[in-house]
Amino acid sequence: MTRVGHVLASPFPALRGTQGYLFELMRAQAALGHEVHLFCYAGRLDGEVPPRVTLHRSPPLPGVPSALRSSPGLARPVNDLALLGRLLSDPATRRMEVLHGHNHEGGLAALLAGRALGIPVVHQVHGNLEAELESWAGAGRARLLGPLAPLAGLLFDRRLPAASDACLRLRAPEDRADFVGEVLPPGISPAAEQAPGLDRAALARSLGAGPWVAYAGNLDPYQDLPRLFATVRWLGEERPGLRLLIVSHDPPEARERVVQEGGLKEGAVRVVEAPDAAAAARWIVAAGLLLVPRTEPGGLPLKILNAIGLGVPVVTTLAAAAGLGEEAGVVAGGASPEALAEAVLGVIEDPGRRQALQEAAERFTRANTWENVARACETVYQKLTADR
Repeated sequence: MTRVGHVLASPFPALRGTQGYLFELMRAQAALGHEVHLFCYAGRLDGEVPPRVTLHRSPPLPGVPSALRSSPGLARPVNDLALLGRLLSDPATRRMEVLHGHNHEGGLAALLAGRALGIPVVHQVHGNLEAELESWAGAGRARLLGPLAPLAGLLFDRRLPAASDACLRLRAPEDRADFVGEVLPPGISPAAEQAPGLDRAALARSLGAGPWVAYAGNLDPYQDLPRLFATVRWLGEERPGLRLLIVSHDPPEARERVVQEGGLKEGAVRVVEAPDAAAAARWIVAAGLLLVPRTEPGGLPLKILNAIGLGVPVVTTLAAAAGLGEEAGVVAGGASPEALAEAVLGVIEDPGRRQALQEAAERFTRANTWENVARACETVYQKLTADR
């Protein structure tokens, strides 16, 4: 078995995509008998730590927040340096046989520490930093980088995978045939693990008259929420009774702001807080359909995989689907609000198709487990340690 140190330049735990991925991967690795460690920021947001996983938090710094969300800011590079310091000074790091860095900052910290200490490094690509920073710059939240934001992201996207000893990606980049790394999609957690004891009929009744479509997750700019609201407005013209359910763990002020900016008619949207993953799962099942408007070319939204595991059909764009289709319970097509709306109508107005998508999602879940992902990582680790 392998002693693996995961490196995450973010708070942990947190109800966000990367942290959710890491939770499931570490839990599966520990179940296989690996010695699993996580080096992360001092702060935490919400959620649980997997059993049999040892956390090594960077030291808290006076006056510097460490329970950060996704947006850029001065606190992030300061926390990154504290994390790197923890990696270099913690005796536990020297015991690691592999460092597995997640996302761009975690990958860089793992690479620097691994090279300094002679430990092989796996870089895990979770998204496209060029596109993410461009969206933040457009929202006015990356002022320090300004027009340099996409260029800085591109540098990370291209250089880090090549500099590491191995690279794992959730999906192949659409704009590069010569990409570095191995494609390893996430696993899928079945409904019994996400929220035991689901009563689909009772949950659907709890929402009241619909039909409903759900959006779940954070409310950051890269989620393409204006496209979501435009789609629901278009749907409201065709199906006046259709309503949007927003399920989010973001702060109340963020939820209120995004609804105000959405401009939907009164009564057409309901916003609920999801304090944990099980609560989010129950709301998604209650709505019965997940709408994911993202067009960012990198990553694979974990919310899609969670919905598949719950047996809930998903309507999304080709970019966000990353190759998933109706064999997985996913309807992927054009990114325009009209195209997304037509796809939604094609599901909610055809009960037979909806049932077929649910059954396909359940079959796909059984074939794509987190244990499979953990064993694939195990193979990569064994090769690196053997080479070492």
